Amino acid sequence: MDTLTHAISGAVAARALPASRRAAAPSLRERTWAGFVAGASPDIDFLLRVLDPLVYLNLHRGVTHSLLLLPLWAALLAVVFARVAPRLGGGRYGWRAWYAAAAVALLVHILGDLITSYGTQLLAPFSSHGFAWNTTFIIDPWFSGLLLGGLILSLYWRPIPMARVTLLVVAALVAFQAVMMRQALDQGQRYVEAQGLEQAEVRAWPQPFSPFNWKVSVTLDRGHYLSYLNLRQRGPTPPAPPLPGALRDLWEAYRPLDEQEWRYFPRFGEGDEFRQAEAAWSDPAFADFRRFAGLPAVYRVRDDCVAFQDLRFHLPGLRTPFRYGLCDVGDDPYLVRYQDGEFIRIR
Repeated sequence: MDTLTHAISGAVAARALPASRRAAAPSLRERTWAGFVAGASPDIDFLLRVLDPLVYLNLHRGVTHSLLLLPLWAALLAVVFARVAPRLGGGRYGWRAWYAAAAVALLVHILGDLITSYGTQLLAPFSSHGFAWNTTFIIDPWFSGLLLGGLILSLYWRPIPMARVTLLVVAALVAFQAVMMRQALDQGQRYVEAQGLEQAEVRAWPQPFSPFNWKVSVTLDRGHYLSYLNLRQRGPTPPAPPLPGALRDLWEAYRPLDEQEWRYFPRFGEGDEFRQAEAAWSDPAFADFRRFAGLPAVYRVRDDCVAFQDLRFHLPGLRTPFRYGLCDVGDDPYLVRYQDGEFIRIR
């Protein structure tokens, strides 16, 4: 989820806490700002991208997003709030008075990332496994809008109950999206059965614009079949709203169920390209991207360079992010990023 939405969710969660019985405790306003800051704080791991983009891809949503380390991060944030608040005109309270707001904001941040497709390392640093519920697109205007609307309402009417209602409504949205995911998976399973595919893995991926838009992937050893569908539409696809060209193409890519189309993406290509791509993929120098990619597919083979993409993030009409590759395989391999038709060395 985007960082601003995380910050808003942290503010709402902090406002939903029961009023403190302490004689000296942060006001509701102070608690809101603490939740806002704490809700955004786990994304500080973005700074890793400056050091190395592939290290960032594997460590993002790692230790800063760990449930095991949440008590530690909450305590550190509480100490910071206790020291900084008086300097900003707030009250003087011990760090324990800030702990609950920091902890609940961190928790909703972790949950907000868990429902997306990227993967969140809940058990870091003891496990790097990325858990992903795949119910919600990483930038979801419905999700963000409900949180923002609930926060604004809670500023003017019954603050604590309204914040709690907001969290319940957002949870209901995620539950609805989970039901839609189940329906999308059923469409993929029907395709597997109709084509007689064996040992196929069917997965569904939330998409932009609508909770009814889904990407379904059917993965085989040799590659992936993808279909972009809208679970609500029947009959011809309605015209797209006035959007920029690329976004209009994306809007129109989600087909009604009776117009469902499937596109094949080979894992390694064909012929000589297959052997070159397979060698690049299995090379030890490519371990970082191999560890990250959930739906890997060859993107470009040129001369002695091979680039791959991760189809989890493929959107029709838009440039796929995270396209990395390897050059000089078998000789002196080096990592590259594929951008604007060029292989750019990064390591």
